Amino acid sequence: MKDRALEWATFADKVVRIAGKKIIEIRRESRIEVAYKNAGEIVTSADLASDQIIREAIASSYPKHGILSEETTDGVWAKNIFEGPLWIIDPLDGTVNYSRNLPYFAISVAIAVDGVVWAGAVHAPDLGVTYVGIRGGGSRCNGEQLHVHCFETLSEAVIGTGFP
Repeated sequence: MKDRALEWATFADKVVRIAGKKIIEIRRESRIEVAYKNAGEIVTSADLASDQIIREAIASSYPKHGILSEETTDGVWAKNIFEGPLWIIDPLDGTVNYSRNLPYFAISVAIAVDGVVWAGAVHAPDLGVTYVGIRGGGSRCNGEQLHVHCFETLSEAVIGTGFP
């Protein structure tokens, strides 16, 4: 499965970068259209364009794999279909920041098989960083291996969260 995980990680890396270019183009050309989902969360034309790019790439390369996306789920939740390969997508994480021209947003794609995540990529185009990880193979940022820092106490750590 590790060989497949490397293949999937490479694919995820490629597709998040392609989607990243598209959402930057949409913002640069001032073509952002904003709507609201339930609970008042915003969704933009860039969210939907990124989602479409990623879904079409997956369908083309892995037509038998499932897709679970923040924007379009194809009934995965309702059917509780989590067996086999399932791509998990957040086509534009940080939509509020994106829509306000703040650089803190990303495109996230991962793949799980039977509920176990094997590979994924997160691309923050404005920051120029891409993270890619493989189960059992570590993670990289822009190709450089990442390392975990260990702390003795929680007060030494930095913890953050955000809510819409």
